[in-house]
Amino acid sequence: MFYNLLKKYNITQVKIAECLRVSQQSVSKWCKGKCEPSLSSVIKISETYNIPIEEIVLAFKKDEVA
Repeated sequence: MFYNLLKKYNITQVKIAECLRVSQQSVSKWCKGKCEPSLSSVIKISETYNIPIEEIVLAFKKDEVA
């Protein structure tokens, strides 16, 4: 789950929203599994917070399986 990934890396939804210049509501939807970020957003999260892209993608994949 994306929320757990943010928690693991000690990143707030606010920080992600500011970094990507998206609304906090968008990030909240990602955390709740209601939608997913664009590929460019995933890449920016990876580069900014040094999180492997695979780990970000798998965080969303786990939501689908559950």
